[in-house]
Amino acid sequence: MINHELVDYIQKAREKNIGIDSIIFSLKKAGWSEDVIKESNDAASLVVPTPPIPQPVQQKTHIESTHHITMWDSFEHILLFISLYVTAISFALILHYFVDKYLPRSNDLYSTGTYSMYNYPNSWQDNLLRGYLSALIVSFPIFTFLFIRITGSTIKFPYLRMLKSRIVLIYITLTLTFIIMLANIISIVNGLLNGNTTLNFIAHFLVTIGVSGSIFGYYLRQVKGDRKSYE
Repeated sequence: MINHELVDYIQKAREKNIGIDSIIFSLKKAGWSEDVIKESNDAASLVVPTPPIPQPVQQKTHIESTHHITMWDSFEHILLFISLYVTAISFALILHYFVDKYLPRSNDLYSTGTYSMYNYPNSWQDNLLRGYLSALIVSFPIFTFLFIRITGSTIKFPYLRMLKSRIVLIYITLTLTFIIMLANIISIVNGLLNGNTTLNFIAHFLVTIGVSGSIFGYYLRQVKGDRKSYE
């Protein structure tokens, strides 16, 4: 007959990492018979493993349960980045226009010192400026509205950060702005090596780097924030 007290002793000894030979030796020395020890040891070996502790299922909040990712979310992100591109390009072109107007190249000046391209108010350069302003007036409010809307949605529903269209558009934007900055840095270095250090040349460089660098820096922080939130 199995001695449950002996079974319990063997189990506890095993839990303390005591070898079975040492356990048997101690029991024999205490006077237990070999048959009883064997039966108790076999019984102690039939221990049902403890099942893993179940993890609680994370419940969705009421807000999350009422929102699902749809094609509209992707569509809003596409419109956001289109309006961003138009806004950034038109803003940069306006700045480039005024750089050429107030910091003209030496070969753009008459002997009188006036800027030849802007002597006439109805010149094609003024038409270009009106076009740039029109693009900025239309695109900037759209971009602002979508930016505020999407930022608010992302704060409420953090899983929108993993929206595939958002990730793709962010990385496309990072790639394009990086190429623009790299090309302009190469251009300024080449210009400096050739002795082209005019204010006009440097101002154009600063405008391009300022606009593209701001966009690149913002979305680079977005990517880093996305990584931290899902670590």
